[in-house]
Amino acid sequence: MRKYVVSMLITIFALSSLMIIRPSSSQITKPSVPEFTLKLLDSSYDIPPTAIANPFTGQIVTNPGEHVEARTIEIRIKNEPITPF
Repeated sequence: MRKYVVSMLITIFALSSLMIIRPSSSQITKPSVPEFTLKLLDSSYDIPPTAIANPFTGQIVTNPGEHVEARTIEIRIKNEPITPF
C-alpha cells in the first residue's frame, strides 16, 4: 500500500511540473526580412572651354572643356529593431 501511495505522489508531482513548463517553440517568432534599397546616383558634370589672355605675351590661351564622371551607388538596409528579452 505504501508503494502505491509513493508512486501516486511521484505521478502527481510529475504531471504538475509538466503543466507549469510551457513549450519554448511557441515563444520563437519568425524574424522579419530586411528591406534593401539600391540607387545609382549620377552627379556627372561638364566644364566648358575657356579662353584666357596671357598677360605677359598677350596671346589667347584656350583650355578645352571636359566631362567629369561622378557616379555613386547608394545602398540602404532597413532592419527591424531588436528588443532584448
